[in-house]
Amino acid sequence: MTPSENGTHAPGSIDKWLQDDPQLAGDVLGELLQLVVAENLEQMRERAGITRAELAERIGCDPGFVTGVLNGTRNITLRTIGRFSVALHGVPALQPGKRPHKLASFGAFADEVGFVVE
Repeated sequence: MTPSENGTHAPGSIDKWLQDDPQLAGDVLGELLQLVVAENLEQMRERAGITRAELAERIGCDPGFVTGVLNGTRNITLRTIGRFSVALHGVPALQPGKRPHKLASFGAFADEVGFVVE
């Protein structure tokens, strides 16, 4: 039984999982990256001391769009990340280390992937 069939990911199983179901693995890792970027951008916004509405105004978009991005529910392009970065005067970092808060439910899988938001 593959990890995609039983829904579990034991430590050390990422390589096997990637081989068994690379499309699903890519989709899950994409979601993981989306959450990492969302949490990072939200932390940058909080450090900048601006509201989501103010951020939307700076970017020139609807506040609902900003909320979706910062909640990790909106799929975004690199161009959009660039616009947020300019508005927040920084760039979201992806570095090895502890998993972000929003990924607590990913358990051992997120630990093994090892992304951190700074």
